[in-house]
Order: sequence, then structure tokens, then C-alpha cells
Amino acid sequence: MFYKKEEPTTTSSSTITTTKAPVAVKNPLTGEAGYNESAKGRRPIAVVVENSPQARPQYNMDTPDIIVEGEVEGGITRMLWLYSDMTALPEQVGPTRSARPCFVKFSEFFDSIFVHFGESHSKGDYTGADEVIEKDNVDNINGMKVSSCFTRTKDKASPHNAVLLGSELVNAIEKRITEPI
Repeated sequence: MFYKKEEPTTTSSSTITTTKAPVAVKNPLTGEAGYNESAKGRRPIAVVVENSPQARPQYNMDTPDIIVEGEVEGGITRMLWLYSDMTALPEQVGPTRSARPCFVKFSEFFDSIFVHFGESHSKGDYTGADEVIEKDNVDNINGMKVSSCFTRTKDKASPHNAVLLGSELVNAIEKRITEPI
């Protein structure tokens, strides 16, 4: 009943055919549409990036899906750049730096392949990234051991110039799977 009027009744036997709208593939880290469908089901990448004044400006800081910044020691900060599509990294990412336990643990929340250039080492009461990576069996690419996807740039002084070569990362991961270090 609507305004005390009866709605007209009809007796029609028509069939309505509906089609489902295409499902947009969404970025698993951001929820945004337009995600590369061939990357669906692949693990994200987490890259440790330096944030000291000597490392700035960083290469391609506008490209990660998520950036997390955290203090490592002495007021120095580093960042963890997360990419959902390992096949769409820019040519240079970084400068990359050594891992700390907090970044390793954070990358584990996303089941990421952890990419770093060196790592802190356990000593005394300090549990280093080396121990966390080993204990948690973290899949990782360490630029100090796997050089095929890293290079040093000429525009920054060492140690602030080690960068990840985005186009070489997938090959390094595939090689690491078949030939563990």
C-alpha cells in the first residue's frame, strides 16, 4: 500500500537474464583496482630503504604500495617499502640498507620476501636481524650475499649508494629458490 492506494497487479511471465559484472582485481596491500592480474597470488616484496640525509633523495619513493618508517638506533630511521607486484618494480629502488629485527617481523605480517643489504648481528642481549631471519626461516634476498640484483650508484657515497635493480629481482628470487645460499 502506498498512500492508501493499491498498486496495480500484473501477471507477466517474462524471464530476466543477468550477467555478473566483471570482478576487478584489487591490489592486496591497498585495495585499489587496476592490479596486475598476473601478479595475483604472488607474494609481496619488502625492501629496507635508507632514510639518512646522505641517502636522499631516495630513488622512486613514489612507487611502493606501503611505506613504513621506523627508528633503527641513535635517532636514525630506515623505511620498509612494500610492493604487492614484484614484476612491476622500478629500475632502481633505494638506497637499500641493512635489516633490523623490527623490519623483518613487520614484513612477516604480509608474508613478504624480505630484501635488504646486510643485517644487524646478535650480540650479548641484542637479538639481531640475522637471528630473526634464521629462526623464523624468512625468505630473503641479502645484497651482501646475492649481488645479481643490486648495484652501486655513482651519485652517492658508499654505504649510501647500494640500490636494488627492480628488473633483476624476479630472476634473483627464482635462482635463490633453486640454489639456496
